[in-house]
Amino acid sequence: TTLMSTKQTEFLGSLLQILEKQLVVVTDIYLPGSPKEIDIKVASDSWRYKLNIDEKPSGQAGTLIAAQATLKQNGNTPTEYVDLRTSEKVFWK
Repeated sequence: TTLMSTKQTEFLGSLLQILEKQLVVVTDIYLPGSPKEIDIKVASDSWRYKLNIDEKPSGQAGTLIAAQATLKQNGNTPTEYVDLRTSEKVFWK
């Protein structure tokens, strides 16, 4: 059993509120082992999004929404994940 830190809990609470307002439904939450990372899965996608809790939840949510739109527009379909942990670049696999 993995317990979430206060920082993870606060980040996740803020992130979920922001995404909910944008009608993005989070279906699964994963704690991959790094204390600074949280992975989430959203209803509209089959892959995970890797998030960095040291970044602002609003920034991570905005990057997720922008990445979703760009991937869809370009016809890219990640098979495993979209990595949003660095604020400068988005990676996917």
